[in-house]
Order: sequence, then C-alpha cells, then structure tokens
Amino acid sequence: SIAPHPDDTGRVSIITAGPISKNCKLKGRVSETDSARDMSTPSQHSNLKTEEFHSLKHQALKLGANIILLAPSSGMTDLKHWVTKSQHSERASHTYTGDAYSCPAS
Repeated sequence: SIAPHPDDTGRVSIITAGPISKNCKLKGRVSETDSARDMSTPSQHSNLKTEEFHSLKHQALKLGANIILLAPSSGMTDLKHWVTKSQHSERASHTYTGDAYSCPAS
C-alpha cells in the first residue's frame, strides 16, 4: 500500500493486494493503464507507480470507496529494451486494476 496523496484528503487510505474485511461493500472496478515510458532509473519507475495509484484513488473516490483491492495481474504488462551504439533505453507499460470497496473504519 502507499500513503494517501494530499489531494485525496485521506479518504482512500489503502491500496492493497488483500485481504480485506468481510464487512466491506463493493462499489465498482477501477483501472489505470499507462503507455510505455522511460524506466532507465529506479526513481522513474517509482514515480510512475505513484502517479498510477493516485489515479486509481481518484476513481475510487468517485465511487464512494475508501479501499482498493488490487487484482493479482496488476503491474508491469510490457517491458522493452533498446540498445544502440550511443544509448540504452528501457520502456515499460503498466496496468493496475482493482475492486473499490467502502469499508467501515476499524
């Protein structure tokens, strides 16, 4: 899970692979796909994941949810490497999908 983004005002507090409480109510599905981007450094990968999770949280907020249960297939969907005489480039595409739930405060 990641910390809430300031724009989310803490209403979507958790993105998780599970488990979640049986008392949670399904509100709908959220999904974010990002086209291939430069992944040459670890910080680029981390920043991209933060952006994607932020988008998922906004989608969940619109559904009235406060927890996102990520699908097992979420993550990097494609990775390509290009190598030329002067440059090495690594680009990746990501897809994150999950179910958005409204869960009572614990």
